[in-house]
Amino acid sequence: MRIIDFAEKHRLKVRRDSDDGTDIIPGTHDHSHIYEWDEDELAVMFITSATKPARPFFWRKHRDSGIATGI
Repeated sequence: MRIIDFAEKHRLKVRRDSDDGTDIIPGTHDHSHIYEWDEDELAVMFITSATKPARPFFWRKHRDSGIATGI
């Protein structure tokens, strides 16, 4: 599925990433992005601050959410 089709289906906004010019669907508070991995596959990128300590709960929560939704 293309990112544009996914965004339209779920009423999400697509924006162009300023770093590399790819189309992304930004997540809440810029903690995650959905982007096109391949022509038919989407991927999710989780972003945390490199200056703050690791947050294991954050990773477990998002991993479990992804597994529950079939990602």
